[in-house]
Amino acid sequence: MNAEELQALQAVRDYGDARRFFSEVRHAVGRLDAVRHELADVADMLPTSGSGHGSGISKPTEARALWLVCEAPAMAQRLEAERERLEAVIGCGLVLCQMVRDGLGDVYAEVMEAHYVDCMPWADVAESVGYSVPHAKRLGGVACDWIDYKTEGR
Repeated sequence: MNAEELQALQAVRDYGDARRFFSEVRHAVGRLDAVRHELADVADMLPTSGSGHGSGISKPTEARALWLVCEAPAMAQRLEAERERLEAVIGCGLVLCQMVRDGLGDVYAEVMEAHYVDCMPWADVAESVGYSVPHAKRLGGVACDWIDYKTEGR
């Protein structure tokens, strides 16, 4: 196993099991877009060198100026740290999907990627792989069980 795979399996252990971890992957995918927008909004408000103010603001109020100086940089740092964490979780999820592809086959990985990374509902996942919803869920369950088995060092 390579370092990325070991790191991904450790992430699963940290969450308790594959189902909990992939639930976090799905959450991370949804949250990542919002964090990127928030980062862009904060960056737009921060003064750029030589311009005096971001977003074309001519004279910020005293409270806004205080926020720009004191709070905005800290907020940007928190959001950047969250973005990095979310991207790491998603990256580990993609590594695990590749491990599933290599260990169990394409359809298992396609189910995992579609539901947890692409955030598709189970009905759409089932349609995309040509199985019923219960069968698609079983494939996802088998993949999660296989990942859990791998986290035990087997």
